[in-house]
This record gives sequence, C-alpha cells and structure tokens, in this order.
Amino acid sequence: MKLSMHSLRQNRRALQSLMSDYVGSVVVSPQLVRQICEEEINEAYLGHLSELNKKLDHVKQQEMQKLPSCAQSAPELEKLRTKAVARIKDFLLQKINSLKKPRTNLQILQRNVLVRFKSMTQFLQEHHSAVADEVKLHYVATMSAVYLKQFRTYVTSLQKLELEYSPTKSDLLVTNEGQSGAGRLWDNLGLGRSVQLKDKGNVFSLSVSFKHHSGSVPMACSMVLTAISFFTALLAELAGAALGFGPAILYEISWQLCTVFGLTTGALESAVFHIVLQEAPCGLIQLVLLRRFWRPRLWALLNMPVLVTLPLGTVLLEHFGRTALAKPLLGIVFLGLAFLQLYKERVHQRQRDGVSSKLDMEERTFLVSLGVVTAAAAAGLLRGALGLAGPPFMMLLLYFSVDRGVWRCLANTVRVTMLLSQGVLLGLDDGQLHAENWPIYVSLMFGGIVGLLVGNRLAEKVDAAAFQRWLLLFLLAGACLMLSSVNAVLSTGAAFLVFLAAVLVLVVPSLTSRRVSQLGLVTAEELCPASQAELENINEHIRV
Repeated sequence: MKLSMHSLRQNRRALQSLMSDYVGSVVVSPQLVRQICEEEINEAYLGHLSELNKKLDHVKQQEMQKLPSCAQSAPELEKLRTKAVARIKDFLLQKINSLKKPRTNLQILQRNVLVRFKSMTQFLQEHHSAVADEVKLHYVATMSAVYLKQFRTYVTSLQKLELEYSPTKSDLLVTNEGQSGAGRLWDNLGLGRSVQLKDKGNVFSLSVSFKHHSGSVPMACSMVLTAISFFTALLAELAGAALGFGPAILYEISWQLCTVFGLTTGALESAVFHIVLQEAPCGLIQLVLLRRFWRPRLWALLNMPVLVTLPLGTVLLEHFGRTALAKPLLGIVFLGLAFLQLYKERVHQRQRDGVSSKLDMEERTFLVSLGVVTAAAAAGLLRGALGLAGPPFMMLLLYFSVDRGVWRCLANTVRVTMLLSQGVLLGLDDGQLHAENWPIYVSLMFGGIVGLLVGNRLAEKVDAAAFQRWLLLFLLAGACLMLSSVNAVLSTGAAFLVFLAAVLVLVVPSLTSRRVSQLGLVTAEELCPASQAELENINEHIRV
C-alpha cells in the first residue's frame, strides 16, 4: 500500500512538471507581451527574448502543431515575433549609425554595445533572415565608410609631412660608388673629401613642410616658376579679354607643364586655388572696363545656376582632384573641346554664304532661357570639379549668337561669381593661402593685369575666327599633356606644341594684317562696316 501511494505521488509530480513545462511554453502571458512590446531594450530585454525564443521553438515542433492549445497560441506568438524583430532592427540600426559620429571610440562602442547584444542578431537570423542580412549589410557599409574616411585622413596627413633633410650616400653605413683606385686610396687614408656631421640633418625626422599642403608650390621663390607664372597669366588674360573664354585652358596647360618638369607636385585642388586667387583682381578690373555691356536679365540667367552647382563641383574636386583619373579626364575634356571647335568652324564655313540659324541670346523666349540656364549650371559644376568652365559656354555659343562685347562682359561676371564662391570654398576651408608664395601670387596678378589691358586693346583688332583656330592647337596640346602625364617624351612634345601655338597666336594675325595692307587689299570688314547685329537683321529680312 505504501509503495503504491509513493508511486502515485511520484507520477503526479512528474505529470505536474511536464504539464507546467508545456503550459509555460504554450501560454502567452500579458507580462511577456508588455515586456516585448513596451519595455526598454537593455540587458533585461535579452532575457525576455530568450523566453520568447523558447516558446517559438516549442511551437515549431511537428508534434506540437497538432495540439489545439498550440494552434491557439501560435498567432499571438507570431505577432510577438514580428514586434520583436521590428524593435531589434531599429535598435541595432540606431547603434550602428552612432558609429558615424565624429570622434567616436569605435572599439568601446563595438565591445560594450554591439557585442553585448549579439544574441539579438542570432534571434534575427533564426526568425527573420532577411532582416538579419539587411542589418549586416548596413553594418558593413557603415564601417567601410568610417574606415575609408579614417585612412583617407591618415594618408592626407602623411602627405603633409616631408623630410627636413634629403638622405645622401653619406648617410649609409657602407657605400660603393665605383670610384677609381686613387680615390678609394685617398678615402682609406683619411685624406679624401669628408662630410661635416654637424652640418647634416636628421634623416629619420619628419616635419611639417613650410606650406602644410602637398599641392602648394614647393619652390615658392623660384625665378623659373615666377617667370612661368607671369607669362602664363599674361597669355591667359589676353585670350580671356579678346574672346571671353580661354584663360582656364591656358592655366591648366601651364600647371601640367610645371608638373611634368617637377616644378610643382601636381595637386589639382591647390592649383585651382592659386588660379582663383590670381583671377579675382583681373575679373574685377574687367568688370569696370566692360560695364557698359552689362545686361541684367542675362546676368541673372548665367550667374544664379552657377551659385547652385559650383559648391557641388567643389566637393567633387576635394574627393576627385587627388585621384589618378583627374588628369586623363581633363585630357578627354580637351579633346572634346577640340572636336567641338572643329565642328564649329565647319558650321561657320557653311553658314558664311547663307543665312545664320542661330538664336539671339537676348531674346526673351523659353528656349533661349533654358539653353542659357543649362549651360551655366553645367559650367559651374565643371568649374568646381575640374577647374574650367569653357566647354558648356562654347556649346552655348555654337547655337546662340550674342554681341561680342556683351558676351565678354557677361562671361566675366560669371567668372567673378565663380572666383568669389570657389575661393571661399577652397581657400578659407583648407587654408591654402601662404605668405611664402607671395612672388608667385604677385607675378600671376601682375601678368594677368598686363594681359588684360593688352587684350582689351586688341579685342577689336584681332580676328576672332583666326584666334579660335589657334585656340584649337592649345586644346590639342592640353589633351596631349593630360593624357601623357606619365610619359616625358609625349609631354615634351605637347609642351612644344603649346609654345608653337602661343607664337602663332601672337605673330600670325599681325603679319597677316600687315601683308594685306602692303598689297592694298580691302577686307570684308572694311568693305562692309556694318556690325554683326545689323548683318543678322539683314539676313533675317532676306529669309522672311
């Protein structure tokens, strides 16, 4: 009797334990619902997730799905699973996004937050693999961006450092230069040329260079670089004053030549800033000289889009100007400009005996306004990213006509707008203005002002069509320089083309006009002194 009573008690306890486990795994208590849906996510929340995970695993068993009690609790557990997955996803994404904040200790955040809540990712992987993959990809993308920014900053900091002293053979413990026997004998006897150790620097010390920027001019007081800067500014401003575009192309060619021959380090961003610094006073002087050609409506259409797209292009310059693709892309742009000039010359030749089909840029039509705004926006983006804004404006002048004086004035207003905006974005932000480079700055400004004054005097005398044909040589030479930056032979050939083109631009027009005057020939301009606007009006009446 006692044995049967003991056996019954043991069976009841076993049944109670079994039923308690079953009920606990099936029943969804209000407390668990509140804990999963409302309580703050912390370490205690991990325990609630563990309890929910056990219930979900129990319900998923094949034999349990046949029971009515499990069938009743399964929908509620599914709702809790969905709610838990959503809250865990938001929590993990928030913690991952906190890694993007500046001056964040990544190791502490990873160790104390992400590693501590790693069971949440396991829960997502078991119950919603798609969300788990999304969180994982977001973490990988975030950390990739963070590490890329850190390494880019590190590389930039390394580029700001240079050796105080360049090492020579005297810094080696053993050196063998292949001297003659007598030279080695005198050196072994201590009678050869000696090096004073007190006059030598420390090869292993790194110090910040005097300019703190890899793109600054390393030979600030070099007479060669100063002379190159003067003549470059003179030619560039001469072209700009005569045509209304072209200075940026000549500046880029000169910058590339200096890079090829080792006069500069070739940093595009710093070169653009130096050009901006020089062009500012020339642009202001040109505005004063051409103020009578100012047109308010065209000024607004040309300058407003530039103010919008130029900052975006400058941001692209800071990330793209240091890459290896910057120079080849400039070369491709120059080639495109060259073909554009060839096409423009052919179209002009075809239309010389016929009626011009160009639209007047001063017309108040939607098509004209759209074309001007589009060209200005593209010019601002290209000026900010690559340092030249000529291609869109050349395309604009291919299909629209405008008085030459008006275009020179308006192009200069756009130039001043670009200079003021980009000078602030590049100079004040990065601090690229250095007093050590004052000879370069002075020569650039003085040469630019001289070229500006001479160009304004020659603007009415120089044939624009002939000047544009010589500009084609500059474009081709610039393309060769950019595309062959790694080949010294091709770069030297391109430099020769630049020199030849400059000589032709300065000499050929004057020789041609002198030859015509000696022969007693009458030019078309002398025979028909009507202005371009009057000729277009006559052609329009003939066409009608």
